[in-house]
Amino acid sequence: MDVDWALAMVVFLFFISWAFIFTISVLQNQEEENIEHLRYMSKIIRDMLVIKTYEIPAMYEANESREMVFYSTLLINESYKNSTFVKSNDKRLPCMILGNKLYWQSNVTSGKNYFFVYYAKATSKKFCNSTLSTTNATMLSLWAAKEKEMFHNSSINNFLLKDYDQLRDYEGITNNFMLEINIGNVSRVYGKRPPLATNVYVFNYYGKLYDSGEDVSLNIYMW
Repeated sequence: MDVDWALAMVVFLFFISWAFIFTISVLQNQEEENIEHLRYMSKIIRDMLVIKTYEIPAMYEANESREMVFYSTLLINESYKNSTFVKSNDKRLPCMILGNKLYWQSNVTSGKNYFFVYYAKATSKKFCNSTLSTTNATMLSLWAAKEKEMFHNSSINNFLLKDYDQLRDYEGITNNFMLEINIGNVSRVYGKRPPLATNVYVFNYYGKLYDSGEDVSLNIYMW
């Protein structure tokens, strides 16, 4: 009888352990599915704040340091020309557009100098509004364009003006949320405050503001 009792206890403990492990596994799977669902919802929100932009590199190898004006042919839709600008070493350069020619001015240094032309399929103020001399301008060939996503002032402002409940219904956002967007030293908040005693998940996104080049951090709280 002692053997039967011991065997029964072993079987009982085995099933208790199996049930515990199974329950933990199910709960973990449900938690992971919930997090992935919330992550997907956060990306819907994030995508409303960014625009597609295009980055086109160019390079000039200089023998000495001096100021130069360059130009390239830029075949883009007329409505996108206002959004065009040129950067080098993460600084915007004086530029202007004449027809399909993009001109920019830069102080080059001896060696390879890299430039990046940007434009976006979005309405924008005119960035290339300088007046440059085209005499002796040096032609550069643009390389292949690379698509990037960047935060955009108009997209952010339009989002912040939307009614919260209508936005959720229209976009199919199933969960409550609050977002905090930081641009430079300015922080803006939208949505509902997370309630107490609730599991809140935070999804963070980082990037640049197309309009000014400022750093942007986006924190989306979901529950």
